[in-house]
Parts: sequence; C-alpha cells; structure tokens
Amino acid sequence: MNITTWVRVQREDGETVGYLDPADPDYQRVTPRNVLGHAVADDCDYLDGEQLLVERGISELMNSWVLDAGSCDATELLSIVEVSPRGIVLANA
Repeated sequence: MNITTWVRVQREDGETVGYLDPADPDYQRVTPRNVLGHAVADDCDYLDGEQLLVERGISELMNSWVLDAGSCDATELLSIVEVSPRGIVLANA
C-alpha cells in the first residue's frame, strides 16, 4: 500500500485523526482512513472526508484490543498507548 500520497488530517490542537487517500489523481474523491490506515467510509469528496475524520476523532483507539498469536491459548488483551509513523506502542489492558 502506497501511503506517500495520503493527506494527514489534524484537529485544531494538531492531533492527527486520520488520512485522506486519493481515489483520483486530483484529490476530488478520497477514501477517509483512520490513524491505523483502515478505510472508515466509502470514497467521498475531499471536504466531506476531512469533516468525517475530525468528527470521528480517535476514540476508537481507547478500546481494548486482542493480540492473537494464532491460538486461543496465546491471546492477550492490550491497549494502544501511542500511534505514530514509527509504529504502535501497546500496553497490557
């Protein structure tokens, strides 16, 4: 997945809330993506995508997450502490 064309969307306080992935070369249509890179809506126009991400925020990161090592015996309940271009920092939930 080529993320070099994605546009970072930030709240007024500078916190990144997601990205707009261009669906066409002139960015008229974009795919809104959360901070983890998952699409959160169908393609839409740029301003609608930006507004959606700002309103949606990053509250989903506060959920508990399950790390699955491939078996029921090897799962762990984790919390996301930090998300950055360098990676994701996790802690026991």
